[in-house]
Amino acid sequence: MSCELRGHTLTINSMVMDSNGCGAATYTLSNPGGIQHSTQYGFPGELIFNDSAHDFSNNDINALYMRMSAQEFGLNRRIYYDESTSTSTELRGTIYFDSMGTFETALEGFKWGISCLESEGEAVHELKEETDVFVPSKIVEAKQFSDGAGSVVNVSPLSLQLVLDKNVREEFTPHRVALKLTDGSEHVIEDDDAGIYNRYMSSYSDDRSSLTMVFTGLVDVGQIESISVEGPLGRKNMAYEFVASS
Repeated sequence: MSCELRGHTLTINSMVMDSNGCGAATYTLSNPGGIQHSTQYGFPGELIFNDSAHDFSNNDINALYMRMSAQEFGLNRRIYYDESTSTSTELRGTIYFDSMGTFETALEGFKWGISCLESEGEAVHELKEETDVFVPSKIVEAKQFSDGAGSVVNVSPLSLQLVLDKNVREEFTPHRVALKLTDGSEHVIEDDDAGIYNRYMSSYSDDRSSLTMVFTGLVDVGQIESISVEGPLGRKNMAYEFVASS
């Protein structure tokens, strides 16, 4: 599926989503006249458009976005392009996304779009073009791990979702999350003190009942023995251990 705006064509090639409402979609963005984006911002390979100092006389776009068809606002997402296969006129990459705890709404489908700014006198308008609705037909199921006291972690190859017990969800903020593997090693997803972040994004649901992290690489869930989560709760530093639910 695809859409076009100002000489730019956005094509969505594939998509996968898990039961945490997270996933990835591969895309191709092309324009025979060239694609302008800001390589000086973001992480290496991250696609960022400059929408602050925009020249309305050219055909630049200022955003590539993704939203659930039932909602008007965009999803929490990070967009990367593959530098080895992309050119000045065609970008190939992946959109990583998190539906922020609204899995049921996500099942109604997604749209992708591109937008640009247009001036008319002193007024500035935003123009948008979107793809048709895509409804996921298969979902990658997550495996549940429990601390035995009311909190659980749901883990798929794509993401993890920490569902906090209602007594701590308002106060507890994880500073370290690690997967302990069956071979005795550890895969750290986040460690604030060490500056380690093996996730593209981390976001709470609107009611703070869950925290979701989208991994930077696929995880073999079958190799996870337990999950450790550490962080402050009030003035205390708490450590939680989650094991596979029976």
